[in-house]
Amino acid sequence: MGEKTREQVFLCVVEHEGEPFPRGFRAGTSVDDLAKWADEKNSPPEEKTKRAKSAKNDKTPSLSDLMENISSTGNHQSELISVTSAVISSFPMTLFKSEVVSEIFKDRKPERVGENYRIGRILDNQVSTVIETMSKINRLRDGLEYLPTAIFLSLIATFDTQMSDIVRAMLRIKSDRLKMSARQIPLSKIMAAKDIQEIVEEQIIEEVYLFSRGSHDDQVAFIEENFSIEIRKSWKRWPDFIEIFERRNLVAHGERSYTKRYVDICLSHGFDDAKNHIGNKVRLNRSYLYRSLSILSEFALLTIFMLWRKHVPNERDEAFDAINEISFSCINNHRYRLASRLCEFALSLKNSGIKEAQRLRIVVNLASSHMHMKENEEAEKVLNREDWSATSDDFQISVAALRKEVKEVNRILPMIKASGRLDADEFRTWPVFNFIKEDQEFLDQFKKVYGEPLIVTEPVVENSEQPNRDCESGIEEDNATMH
Repeated sequence: MGEKTREQVFLCVVEHEGEPFPRGFRAGTSVDDLAKWADEKNSPPEEKTKRAKSAKNDKTPSLSDLMENISSTGNHQSELISVTSAVISSFPMTLFKSEVVSEIFKDRKPERVGENYRIGRILDNQVSTVIETMSKINRLRDGLEYLPTAIFLSLIATFDTQMSDIVRAMLRIKSDRLKMSARQIPLSKIMAAKDIQEIVEEQIIEEVYLFSRGSHDDQVAFIEENFSIEIRKSWKRWPDFIEIFERRNLVAHGERSYTKRYVDICLSHGFDDAKNHIGNKVRLNRSYLYRSLSILSEFALLTIFMLWRKHVPNERDEAFDAINEISFSCINNHRYRLASRLCEFALSLKNSGIKEAQRLRIVVNLASSHMHMKENEEAEKVLNREDWSATSDDFQISVAALRKEVKEVNRILPMIKASGRLDADEFRTWPVFNFIKEDQEFLDQFKKVYGEPLIVTEPVVENSEQPNRDCESGIEEDNATMH
């Protein structure tokens, strides 16, 4: 195969005259596509709303779309938690250093210097400014303390919306569920409807509304009963799931300490650690926010995955592809624990009808998630359960990279290049290659084989499409349960 010509990359910046900052930016390889995006960005709000409503009416989001949206939203929320934590911990003192410390010690020696401190004199013309700045910083620090609460409540609100979207999609897929409804429809509504579909849509809206009004325990019971899947008895993190909403109730109602009600409800659902909380101050630190987001994302994603496989059996391949892609995305976004749990669930299913190539990709992602969490022994156990010698080169080089077997990676590299299974950018973007990117032997071999360095200074266009690999499949029944 000949050398590939690197595509030109363009940057589109949307900026309005007189405004200090751009309104948005996007990179891409098509000037036409970027111009179309910019026109959309500049459209009046009413036009955007009209288009959005039209698109929504044209097509109900698929289960694949829902999974992608939940994953993408979770990635953004994870970044928000990270940025917020950094702001809370460092921004007030950064501001203090730039506006106070730098001015007091500017061009002057300290009055006294200790092991971890220095004392400087505030000039007469600086006193009022310094006092006001210090007061502003204290107010800022007090205000920032409310950010974790706002983020936590936002996580719950987003999750509630996602669950309503899932139920709405499933009621459209399983519209026969509405036939069992005992709800009476006034004759006036039936006569006014254009067709039966309009009546069905109204029933779905009412069902989703009632679903959203129930407790989270009631909501899960609704899903289990109406769509024939098992969650509460088989999902290990059910106690942690319930604890999140009980802590949310405390926060939303202004409770500063864990109450007996919180403890009793948590204990009744198996969250035994609650007995150690009573009377303590309610806390929402970064670790807890990350953990809560991971559990909520796992629940929503696995619920869709189970419903998809059970009620749309002719799309089981698509369901497994989706869970694998979501796991890959989670690893790329440093959400390793969530990725490992999604992979473990998919691999735990009995008689699932999963294709062998799909299964092996999930195995690689599971091992990759463990390696990124520095759980090397666990990763090796996952890899050792398979015979990789009979697999294709792209699997073998991925496994060798995870094991940091650089000589094996370098041996396979020319064959990978010749077959076209992986292009240069996939070595840059696939997480499995993170563990050898600084090895000089690999870097030298990569440049020799691909004719370009692994680390480039010019923009690289990421290719989100995975190689198409076909193999045999057999579909059998399996049990839809959460583990």
